[in-house]
Formats: sequence, structure tokens, C-alpha cells
Amino acid sequence: MSTFGYLPTIIMANGFRISFHGVRTIHSYYSSPPSLSINNVLYALVSLFNLLSISRLTHSFNCVISFTKDSICL
Repeated sequence: MSTFGYLPTIIMANGFRISFHGVRTIHSYYSSPPSLSINNVLYALVSLFNLLSISRLTHSFNCVISFTKDSICL
């Protein structure tokens, strides 16, 4: 994990403020192709949720994302 001089803070819908503590790469072993990696992911110690930036994902992989009620397709 690396850190930078400035890391953003977000405010959740319930008003809870989350501070980020670093930037890391995450790996998904449940994807096709196996071991899909996403770089420059913000890391928060106290977050109860996994947040994903759709904009960051589409720019990183140069892809289109479609949502249905049961699935997500990249």
C-alpha cells in the first residue's frame, strides 16, 4: 500500500465521514479472466462497505458496464 500527501474524504448518505489511509491494488479471483486486478484503489480502515467507482473501472479497463436486476456485465 502506498500513501500520498492528499487523500480524499467522502461523506456517506447517513452523514458518516470516511477518511482514506492509502492506495492499493486489489485482485479478484472470482472473475473472468481469473485474477483481475484494479490499480489505485483507495483504502479505508473503517468502511463497512466496499465502494467501487464505475468511472474509474471503465477508464481502467476501457470497457462498458451494464447492470440488470441480477447481474453486472463488463
